[in-house]
Amino acid sequence: MINSTVFDTTGTDVFIAVNYNTSFLICKWVSSIRKSKIDAVIILVDNFSTIAEREKSFAICERLNIVLLCSENFGYGRALNFAFQYVHDSYDFDSTSNVVIYAGNLDIEYDRVPHSLPKGNYAYLLRASESGRDRNPFLTIFQSRLLPLHSISLRLDSLIWFRLVIALLKLASVIPSDPWTSHGSLFCINYDSLIKKRPIFDAESFLYSEELEFGDWLGESPSTPLIKCLGVYEHNAHAATKSINSNTKEFFALWKPSFSNWLKKH
Repeated sequence: MINSTVFDTTGTDVFIAVNYNTSFLICKWVSSIRKSKIDAVIILVDNFSTIAEREKSFAICERLNIVLLCSENFGYGRALNFAFQYVHDSYDFDSTSNVVIYAGNLDIEYDRVPHSLPKGNYAYLLRASESGRDRNPFLTIFQSRLLPLHSISLRLDSLIWFRLVIALLKLASVIPSDPWTSHGSLFCINYDSLIKKRPIFDAESFLYSEELEFGDWLGESPSTPLIKCLGVYEHNAHAATKSINSNTKEFFALWKPSFSNWLKKH
């Protein structure tokens, strides 16, 4: 089921979010976009949780006049890939326009959306704010060097070792370093770069490896520079996954297949 609305797509931007049992956040998310980007294409991907939740999403999207894409619950990154393909197939953007894709969680609100960004093969780093603290970068260069320790987490299948590595990564985050990749709550990409390369996120992953996969995608030929911009958004930390994050055993079970899939390529 696709609820689709035709937009004037000359010189506009595209905002995408993934919903999983968080329809109560849709109105705030759309409002934060429209206060800055009145003519934006706005797309919600509903990763199926319940029939009632899907019906709520449908009613809200119809009232707000935004696009609703319905999918099975096949994970965050794959849902974004699904939306990227829909944009490519459904919209014929003016080739002279500078179209930017803002794709991420539904639990964010845009404080400041840039009105002008460089056109070309770029990705953009917006500042992610969580309760007043800056969440950029997600991974520092120093932290990335510790990631192989997680290969031991996979071999041992040990929650204790997993918690230890997580603690080390958090400790390493206090050491100043240039951003390695952006925070996974939002990926901001120029449409020109998006259509020239393979899908960003791996079809075998489900959750918690998106930042790593995005970092790989940026570095693949033709490389896509990640440049800082003046955009700011507030991240309502893990509104959809809070219960999972508070349960280390459940988090570990979801994290393992995605990280293992990423690690075997490195």
